[in-house]
Amino acid sequence: MKCVLDATVDFRRLLQSDDNHKLLTSIYDKSMVEHQISALKQAGVRSLFVLVLQDTDVKHIIARVASRYGLNPTFLEVDPEVAKQKRSLLLAQAYMKEAFIYLPVNRLVSTQLLKGLSRFPVSSHQMVSLVYSGTEHPQTQMNSLSRLHYSRGRIVAKRTSDDCKSGTDIGVYKCTPIIFKLIERMPKNRPLNWHQMMLVMSRADRALVFPTKQNQWGVIETAIDVDMISQLKCEQQVNKLPLSRLDHEVLSPLFHKAMAEMVKHKVEAPLLLNSVMSAMLLGLAMMMIGQWVVGVIGAVIAAVAFLCLPLLKLLPGDIEFKWPERSHAPLLILTLQVSANVMLASSMGLVLWHLVGLLMIAASAYWVYESLHAADDLPEGLAGSNKLALASAILVTAIVPAALALLIVGGFAVAHIALRFKHQGSLLLPS
Repeated sequence: MKCVLDATVDFRRLLQSDDNHKLLTSIYDKSMVEHQISALKQAGVRSLFVLVLQDTDVKHIIARVASRYGLNPTFLEVDPEVAKQKRSLLLAQAYMKEAFIYLPVNRLVSTQLLKGLSRFPVSSHQMVSLVYSGTEHPQTQMNSLSRLHYSRGRIVAKRTSDDCKSGTDIGVYKCTPIIFKLIERMPKNRPLNWHQMMLVMSRADRALVFPTKQNQWGVIETAIDVDMISQLKCEQQVNKLPLSRLDHEVLSPLFHKAMAEMVKHKVEAPLLLNSVMSAMLLGLAMMMIGQWVVGVIGAVIAAVAFLCLPLLKLLPGDIEFKWPERSHAPLLILTLQVSANVMLASSMGLVLWHLVGLLMIAASAYWVYESLHAADDLPEGLAGSNKLALASAILVTAIVPAALALLIVGGFAVAHIALRFKHQGSLLLPS
């Protein structure tokens, strides 16, 4: 499959804080152009043609990124006046003798959607438009995107019946050589309009639709779009975690917010791993002090740190951390956990607190047992729903007694204040 990547897009509205080229704008974990080339390579594109403006410095940027993925792009230099009329694609006419994908560089589309578009059947006189048929994507109302009506997989000029659907034209197309004849016939006194071309093709029943309800696409025009697409990519990565239905409902919103903040502050996996391990050790130390309030707080810290482990596999950066094999290390951890929980339970002095301590001991033992059978890669081995449900149980058992304690202490405090008011009349003035 061939692809024409249009890098003549106008980025004047995209403001950034550094001096890097705008194609290198970071979106989630990669630059904009790396997202494009990576998705194209995985979608099966073997021949890449790049439209660039004359006298620009983007060729070496794109070539360097493409070489990482085994692609050797062909660059076609476009006159600025031709690009202003949005007719840059005509320069690729000599190379396109069969169906190809036309992709503007500011349209980010997932590998899955590009694969589907490349495999979509099309004849030599047809075109296919990638259309978003959902309603949840925040960019559906952008001025640069158009609405298309389609029925039975074909675009219609206007809504004609009740079964006619409506969707957002993303601006990514699978074209055939007929597109070049159509561009030449379009009025030359105004910029080319792809939406208008699709409507012209629809009159001959040649404009097809590849609809999708997935939010795995985005348009980059401003810095707000960059933040929004980074947020969408965070959510998509979190949704790939192997969570059960209950875990997904409870933990996914927390993971979405945590990932967005970590990506915003460029946190990498090694830093998160060090933070998680330090927090777990701190929580363990607090539990061993023997004060029940401090112990409950330590249990919460350890549980929250434990919950962050699955995020390690979603962050950039290599980590050289292997869970110990069948050795004395897990037994040592279990011993420390049991000792800390026994001391915590003894310091509480009530049957309820002893029960909490026993529950946490059981949870710790199960965790270490499961770790013995986990994969060598700790994040993947502990990303299962059983482990996350266990961490949630530890967190709940730690928070519930703390909340009860606060209610009891608060009740005594209110009663004490009420008695002082009753017998003295005021807390501030002497009787």
